[in-house]
Amino acid sequence: MGMVRLIPAIGGSLVAGLALSSQALPAPLDPAVNAAGAAAQQLPDTGTVSLDDGSLVDFVSQSGDAATQVLTGTIDNAGTGTVSDFTCTVDAANATVTGSPACASIIGGAATGGLPLSALTDRIVGDRVGAAVEFSGDARLHQLDGEIGRHLDSLAQGIAVENSDEAGAGAAPPVPQIGTWGFVTGGFLDDDRFGRNSHGRNVVATVGLDYRMGRTVIGAFGGYTRTDVHLVSLDATYASDGYLVGGYGVVSLDDTFSLQAFGGYSRAWADFDRQVAGQAAAADFTESGWFAGAALNATWRFDSVALTGSAGVLYGDWNASSYTDTLGNSFSANGGNGTALKLGSVLTFGVGRAHFQPYLLVNYLHQISRRAPDTGRDTVIAGGGINLVNTASWTVAVEGTATLLQRQRQAYTASLKVRLHL
Repeated sequence: MGMVRLIPAIGGSLVAGLALSSQALPAPLDPAVNAAGAAAQQLPDTGTVSLDDGSLVDFVSQSGDAATQVLTGTIDNAGTGTVSDFTCTVDAANATVTGSPACASIIGGAATGGLPLSALTDRIVGDRVGAAVEFSGDARLHQLDGEIGRHLDSLAQGIAVENSDEAGAGAAPPVPQIGTWGFVTGGFLDDDRFGRNSHGRNVVATVGLDYRMGRTVIGAFGGYTRTDVHLVSLDATYASDGYLVGGYGVVSLDDTFSLQAFGGYSRAWADFDRQVAGQAAAADFTESGWFAGAALNATWRFDSVALTGSAGVLYGDWNASSYTDTLGNSFSANGGNGTALKLGSVLTFGVGRAHFQPYLLVNYLHQISRRAPDTGRDTVIAGGGINLVNTASWTVAVEGTATLLQRQRQAYTASLKVRLHL
């Protein structure tokens, strides 16, 4: 299916080229939608939603009130591959839709191949909630990948140094049989995609325990997550608290190369509050997901400078449960998943010093299994940090990153990391 074309609204009408039909084509609405129930069924103003036949509808603008709504946008027809413009007038009181021919394909009953208005509302609200859950889940996965990945790389370097001519030179902290670590990361999320505008923040706090067996280290971790997002286009707020658990391992293959992997599960309880035609609608639902990553790393040391390169893969999925809000509107469960290829590098200065080791990092990710026409498939995460203390007893570091390259979607993080060597 091709990328959806957006048509901007100007002064309440669409730009030239919009194909309108002067002939009214009435389409039946959901019988439950009438004058009394119109306010509860009022649609959000913009956004993208999929129909049952796979067609993709992009709502560009909405005007009117709860009783009479005018919807404009485009429909990417799954059967023909063509993109058609539409303008639909929804008369909730009389349960009819009039406007361009495409309207009957978008809003209507089974006879027209469209969706009842209540089902269309379900799809659009679900799309926005899903976008927020997905975005926060992606940010959490990238944070875990960065923090756990760099921890495992540090362990691999320590094992490699112990078995090389550099032993005793302080090129990397030693790796004990048992070690503990933890980090706290705060992130800022900003999604400016048309119809999915949202802004918020998230926090991930994690602790872990290492166990060393020769050139291999395995471990387990657990943590707390918190997300707060304002969904602008829904006039809504979404907040969740939850936990995550998982395991990891790293094998130092030789003085240069190592293999690492991690995986886990997260679950959270969310509160979703919005305004519907001036009325407050509140709901609770759960969100959950699995995540995993694996990479081959290589580290080269040049006196006091170390360069680490990595190539790997990341996987994450997310699911939001069905729910019914306090106005009695029911919404379906939704979810998704994605796999990305990752290339990364870290350049560390002052290797061998016990204090103040600055480093720079950059990761490039390419989505290979999730369709993302409005954000693009490519992401760059760039940043840096400082190992404030890096001794045989403990390590303390601070770090900041920015997510780049994604169209109209940004994320920024700041973190504090502590590792104890027992």
